[in-house]
Amino acid sequence: MEMTVADDSSQNISKGATVAGAGSGAVLASLFNLLEPGGAKDILLILAPTFAVGVTAAWGLIGSLIDDVVADWKVRSQLKRAQKYLADVRADENADPNLVQELQNQVDSLQKLAVQLSSRRVEAIVDSSGRA
Repeated sequence: MEMTVADDSSQNISKGATVAGAGSGAVLASLFNLLEPGGAKDILLILAPTFAVGVTAAWGLIGSLIDDVVADWKVRSQLKRAQKYLADVRADENADPNLVQELQNQVDSLQKLAVQLSSRRVEAIVDSSGRA
């Protein structure tokens, strides 16, 4: 089975979320143990795992959002560079036509990739709103 970059990123986010959840639960339990004995301390100690689950869920969501923003940024910045380079090469009267065509193909591919990323996000939004 072939692993994609997206799969690898999802696994990293999942591992990070697990570590964040476990770590936050342990830290919260330790902090709650410092409180004076009584009802509030007992309740907070019981709720510490619930807080940890919330941190885990938030970590996964935040990691996913960051990955999306970084992917968009990379595609946009590479597209801008490719478009600028293409314009510079086209401005050169001695430019190799094969180079111009290759650069145009790169720009076209990056534009298609940007549209595909956007389409996937729209589909994800529609799918998730359909389940609600």
